[in-house]
Amino acid sequence: MVIVVTTIINSMNYSKHIGPMLSAVVPVALMANQLNLLEAWVKECKGKPIEILLMHDLYDEATSHELRELVANNLESNIIFLEDKFGSPGQARNMGIELATGEWIAFWDSDDMPNIEIVLEILQKKSLPRELDVLIGQYKVFDISKNILINKTQFDSSLNDVAFNPGVWRMLFRRSSIRDIRFPQFKMAEDQNFLSTLSLPEKNYSFSNSIFYTYYVGNFGQLTSQKSAVNEILDGARFTLTKLKNSNVAAQGFNTILFSRQIITGVKKGSSRVKIGCLFLFFKALTENKGTFAIAIIRVTFSIFLKSRRRKLT
Repeated sequence: MVIVVTTIINSMNYSKHIGPMLSAVVPVALMANQLNLLEAWVKECKGKPIEILLMHDLYDEATSHELRELVANNLESNIIFLEDKFGSPGQARNMGIELATGEWIAFWDSDDMPNIEIVLEILQKKSLPRELDVLIGQYKVFDISKNILINKTQFDSSLNDVAFNPGVWRMLFRRSSIRDIRFPQFKMAEDQNFLSTLSLPEKNYSFSNSIFYTYYVGNFGQLTSQKSAVNEILDGARFTLTKLKNSNVAAQGFNTILFSRQIITGVKKGSSRVKIGCLFLFFKALTENKGTFAIAIIRVTFSIFLKSRRRKLT
C-alpha cells in the first residue's frame, strides 16, 4: 500500500496588490537538474501581480528537493507549491485551476520560458476588453539539442493556425471562462482536448502580436520524446472525434484540424497498435461524416501531413 503525503508550501510576500492578476499553473515531473529555466523566470516574478502554482507530480525525491530549494530562494515571489501523485500533466493543471485566484490563468511548462514582462504589460492595459475570454500570443521555438531557434517567431492570426500548433502555453484564459473546464488524464493531446471542451471558436478570443513564450524542443526528458506517452495520442484522438461529432458549425473546422494532427502524430510516432488504431479512427470519421465534410477531413489531414514534414508540431 502506498501512502501519498500532499504538501503545500505557500510564499505570499510578493507585493501590496489586492490579488494576483495572473495565475501561472506549472506541472512539474522528473525534472531534477533541469529547472534552470523555471528558476530564471520565477525570479522575474518578484514584486509582480502574479502567483505561481508549482504542481509537482511526485515520482522522485531529487526533483522535490530542488523545487523546495527554489521556493525557499524565492520567498519574495508569490508561490504555491503542491506535491501529490497526479499521474498526468492534465490532472496537475486541474488542481492548479482549483487553487488559482488570479483574474487570468496561464498554463506554462517548467522547461520553457514565458515572457513575463510582456504578458503582464498587456494584461494591465485598460484597453483590454472586459468580455475577452482568451488572449492568444505569439511564440518562438528553440531546439535545445542544437542550441538554435527553429523559427525566430511563429506568427499566428487565425484559429486554423492555433489548431495546427495548439499549445495552451501561449494562451491566457480568463479564470471565469474556464471555471468548469478540466483537462483529461492523458499524457498526450490533453491540451488539445481542453481546447475542444472549451470550444475555443465559440469564446471571445483575440490575438496579440507580442511574443508570449519560447517553447523548447529537443529535450529527451519531455513527454513528447517518451514512447509510452506518445501512445496515449490514440486516447486523445478518440476524445476529439467525439467532440467532432457533436461540434456545431463554429467549432467543426477547428476540431477537424485537431483530430487530423492527432492522427498524423499517432501514425508517425506511435506503436504498431497505435498506428492501426489511429487509421481505424480516421476511416471511422470518414464513414460517420460523409459528403463534403468527409472530403474536408481528407484534405485537412493531407495538408497537415505535408506541413508536418516542413516544421515541427508543438
